Amino acid sequence: MAGLEGAARELREETGMAASHIQRLGDFYLAPGYCNENMVVYLATGLYPAPLPADADEFISLQAIPLDEAYRMARCGQIPDSKTLAALFLAARPAAYLNGIRKCTSKRRS
Repeated sequence: MAGLEGAARELREETGMAASHIQRLGDFYLAPGYCNENMVVYLATGLYPAPLPADADEFISLQAIPLDEAYRMARCGQIPDSKTLAALFLAARPAAYLNGIRKCTSKRRS
């Protein structure tokens, strides 16, 4: 399962929510120079309850945090996870680009 379909299923399995819209924000390598594992970030909006059974070996505790609070936490060093920090950075882009601040014109180098 890949792309938007995979993101939609993971959202339902891990949060119990579905989205009316899912947008691919970008991707990044987890450890360049060490491995080629690539993580893709999606932004899900228009959320509504639609749970799927969780994996038997997965124990996830959810906490809703307003986006502005998440950025404050990141700036204050309260979010040490690099994947979350990268996702927050990518999530900040759509608002800036939609407001005409800067458009991305180049593709990522391979």
